[in-house]
Amino acid sequence: MNRDYQNYNLYDLASNVGDFKMLLDTVNNKYNQALWKQFTTVLPASNSHRFSAIVEETNVIVKASPLGSMGKKPLRSFEGGEAYGDSIHKIGHGFKLDQSDLNHIKELNLVNYDLGYEMVKKYMGRAEAIVGGFHTAWNSWIFEALSDQQITLKPQGHATGYTVDLRTPAANKLVASTAKWFTQGADIIKDLKRMNALADDDSVGMPSNRVFLCSKTLYDKIIADAGVIAAIKAYMILSSADLQLNDRYIRQQLSVAFDLPPIVPINEKSRIEIDGVPTVDSAAFDVNKIVLVPVTQLFNMHNSPSDYSEDSNPNTIKSAFEGGLIGAIQLYESDPFSLITNMESWSFVSYKNPKWVVSLSLIHISEPTRLLSISYAVFCLKKKKKTRKHKY
Repeated sequence: MNRDYQNYNLYDLASNVGDFKMLLDTVNNKYNQALWKQFTTVLPASNSHRFSAIVEETNVIVKASPLGSMGKKPLRSFEGGEAYGDSIHKIGHGFKLDQSDLNHIKELNLVNYDLGYEMVKKYMGRAEAIVGGFHTAWNSWIFEALSDQQITLKPQGHATGYTVDLRTPAANKLVASTAKWFTQGADIIKDLKRMNALADDDSVGMPSNRVFLCSKTLYDKIIADAGVIAAIKAYMILSSADLQLNDRYIRQQLSVAFDLPPIVPINEKSRIEIDGVPTVDSAAFDVNKIVLVPVTQLFNMHNSPSDYSEDSNPNTIKSAFEGGLIGAIQLYESDPFSLITNMESWSFVSYKNPKWVVSLSLIHISEPTRLLSISYAVFCLKKKKKTRKHKY
C-alpha cells in the first residue's frame, strides 16, 4: 500500500493495521537524520529488561606476559562489560483525537473542505510531534552521555530522578590545566594535546581516526581565542597583527600545525513541551566540556519489545516502527468519538567501550574546593578562640 494521507480516513486509522503502520512509518521517516543515529548501533531486541542479561562484554587486547618455562599462564579479566543494576528504561507518551477536534474543524467553516482529510491531517501533525519526542529523548541521552559520561533520568512520580553512570574510567576525565580558559596564560592547545596523548596511551587504546566534540558555544570561543590564533600565526610565520584568519583556516591549522583531530561543534536544541508549555530544551552538550572520541558508532541501543503485543483488547490495533524500537497501540471509542494513540519504547544506551572517550572539563574545581577548605578551617579556628571565663 503506497498512498499519501489525503487518501486515508479515520476509519482506516482505527481499523486497518496496514494503514496504521504506513502512516507511522511516513511520520517517522522525517527523523531519518536524527543525530543519535550517527553515534548508535541498535542491537537486536531482547526479551530481558535487565542490563545484567544483555550488556555485551568489551574485549580489550592484553599484552601476553613473559613466563618461566614452568610458569602458569595468568587468567585475564575483560573490562567494560560490567552490568548496570537498573533495567532498561521505558519511555512513552500518546495523544487523542476526539469529538472536540471534529467540532473545531466544522466551526472553521472552510469552503469546499473535506472533513475526513482535515481530521487525518490533524492526526498526522500530532503523530509527528509525538514520534519526534522519542528522537528528542534519544538525542538528549547521547549528547549527555558524550559530554558528561552519564545520563540523567527523572521518571514520572520520582521526585528527584537519578543518574546512570556510563562507567568511563576516572583517569579519562581530565580538568583544564589552568583555572580558566580564554584568559591570558591559558594554553588551550596544550590541553587538547593532553587529551590526544591520553587517547594514544595503551590504557585507552582509542582508534586513530578521532574527533573532538563540543558545544557550538565553546567551539566559537576556541576558534576566536587570541592564544590559539597567536600560536597558529607563529607556526605559519605570520607576523602581521592585522591579518585575519577565518574559522575554517583556524580549524584546519589546528590539525596541520599541532597534529590534533578536527573539532566538530554540536548544536542540538529541541523545542519541547513541559507541562503543556512549549519551551526550548536546554543545550544538549555541556558548554563547559570537550570530549575526544573515535569516529565510529560509540553506543549500543539496548531494547526490548513493546508490551502492547500482550494486549488482547479487540478494539485495538497494534504496530511497531523505527526498527521495532517504538511500539504503538490505537483504541477507537464511540459516543463520544475518540481515537487514542499511545506509543512506548523499552530502550537505553551504553558505551560499546567506555574507555574510548576522553573528556576535559573547563570547570577547575580544585581552587574553589581549596578555598572552601580554608574557609572552614578559619571558621574552626575562630570557634576555638572563644574561651570560657572560669570563676574561681
